[in-house]
Amino acid sequence: MNKKGFTLVEVLAVLILLSIILGMVVVNVNYFSNNRKEKDYNNIVNIIEKNTEIFVNDNEDLYISVNDKLTNVGSKCKIEYIKLEEANLMDKDTINPKTGKEINKESYIRVKLNEDYDFEYTFVDKDEMLETEDIELCLTGN
Repeated sequence: MNKKGFTLVEVLAVLILLSIILGMVVVNVNYFSNNRKEKDYNNIVNIIEKNTEIFVNDNEDLYISVNDKLTNVGSKCKIEYIKLEEANLMDKDTINPKTGKEINKESYIRVKLNEDYDFEYTFVDKDEMLETEDIELCLTGN
């Protein structure tokens, strides 16, 4: 007698193997997608921080001289993110790759004097803040 076809056990074994492989593919796709979003977000943060440095250098008349404001190592002040948009250094509709939404207009950039007496620019995303930070604006006028 010549049997043609597969037994139920063979079909189930193939289905189980396929589901395991599919599960591994889905996990890897999700990981790489999240990793890409994190890299894109970090690139935007780097652009924001570099543009803040440009903004401060180009607008010293609006801001307290960094040398007057930040005299002690560790001293800091903040610049509102929206000021970069107003100066056309950032697009008004810059999207946060992590959330898919526009960057929160209440976000800011912390300017801090480090041990080498250089200034560090750190973007603080208002949507990701766990607690508020009481920090003075660098702005002296409008």
